[in-house]
Amino acid sequence: MEHTTMAPDASIAAFAAAVRASLDDLPADEVDELVEGLESDLLDQASDSGDDFALGDPDVYAAELRSAAGIPPRSEVVLDRRKPSELAAEWVSTRWRSAMDRMRSNSAAAWVIDLLIALRPVWWVARGWAMYAIIAPSLGIGFLTAYAQGGDANPINVVLLAGFVVLSVQWGRGRWAPRRWVRIVRTIVSLVTALALPVLVGMTLDAVRVQTVNESGAYDYIVPGLAVDGERVRNIFAYDSEGNALTDVQLFDQNGHPLTTVGGMGDPTAEWDYYFEGGGGPVPLPWTTPGRPPVWNVFPLREAVPAYEEDGITDVSDAEVPDFPFVQVPAVGGSASSAPSPSPSPSASPSAAPETSTAPAPTAP
Repeated sequence: MEHTTMAPDASIAAFAAAVRASLDDLPADEVDELVEGLESDLLDQASDSGDDFALGDPDVYAAELRSAAGIPPRSEVVLDRRKPSELAAEWVSTRWRSAMDRMRSNSAAAWVIDLLIALRPVWWVARGWAMYAIIAPSLGIGFLTAYAQGGDANPINVVLLAGFVVLSVQWGRGRWAPRRWVRIVRTIVSLVTALALPVLVGMTLDAVRVQTVNESGAYDYIVPGLAVDGERVRNIFAYDSEGNALTDVQLFDQNGHPLTTVGGMGDPTAEWDYYFEGGGGPVPLPWTTPGRPPVWNVFPLREAVPAYEEDGITDVSDAEVPDFPFVQVPAVGGSASSAPSPSPSPSASPSAAPETSTAPAPTAP
């Protein structure tokens, strides 16, 4: 056993500290109880023994204290008294370094890793923009980009976007994260933005595309109802195989749906064509009969002169079937020399308004 000759009080204090260190696997209050009064006892022994006093091995002394108190010998496993968060951080860091070392053993993987490291500033900027894209809409000051609907930069949006980018860059440089909770927030934000970035990029490209198309006028105006070469068809006139004008003709498409020029602008119960009511010629009206909704696929449609009043067309009693564009057209398979003769007043006027016609009532679609 190694012995230490009598020394000043500092040696006794050092011995007591070494005994405490040998007992550090025990709770602090239990260690205090075991070594309570140790230094004063040693000083008394040193005073009584004089030059014969010697300090022994602190580990042996600590073992004797354990034995006297009925405490098992010190375990070979030293308890780690660090916080769970610190242990978890060290575990992740260790695993990460190990994985990186394995990947760098491959030349291709090492090249990719070096490239990604060089592109870190790009990620910092992208993270800042993603933070802006997530937060800005909730503040009601913009959507995804720093530009307003008309393409002009919104100053508030630009400042907010620049602020998020600067914050992200500083975080990437290890700055502006002085406290532990800020670093935790930085980690959470990085994970969220990394997951959201692909979706945000897709949404932004789509929004920019729609805005560009709208501003360039690429969307052509869709003419409502039936149109030919972009011009709205107001009425339809039919002729039989002999070239004679027909009235009360019901038309359907290939699926059996009524073929209409307007369909009441989407309202099958409309009393007249609202499109032409606003101008552009006489206003077509549907075929009507008591107890049935308006029918828009019976041709030719009646037409009335619009009143241009606040309440629209108020009287449709003067509606009439318009003049046919031709009195007669060439018969099917007839001579090509028999060209149609335009006539503003056909010699044989077609039947009057469909509701007063003696022809059989058309079958409801």
